[in-house]
Amino acid sequence: MARDVDQPRYLALFKQNVLILAAPNQVASGTTAPVSENYILRVSTKDAARFAFAVDNATLWFALRPQTKAKSAGSESITLANFLGDH
Repeated sequence: MARDVDQPRYLALFKQNVLILAAPNQVASGTTAPVSENYILRVSTKDAARFAFAVDNATLWFALRPQTKAKSAGSESITLANFLGDH
């Protein structure tokens, strides 16, 4: 599907500290969870509709952090202008 070039493109943190229950072809240590071809996330009922909309209308990228002692992620959005240094 072609992207509408008139629409600005940006990247932003969608949600942090989401527990990934299963990742493609990865077995979670200490569990008996089956291997899946999909990511399976634990999200609140409140966030479920936002995730469903994002999956259907955007590209989700995952940045994995340590399970313990992870520092809070920043909330900076990235646009073409600030990516190229035109703040």
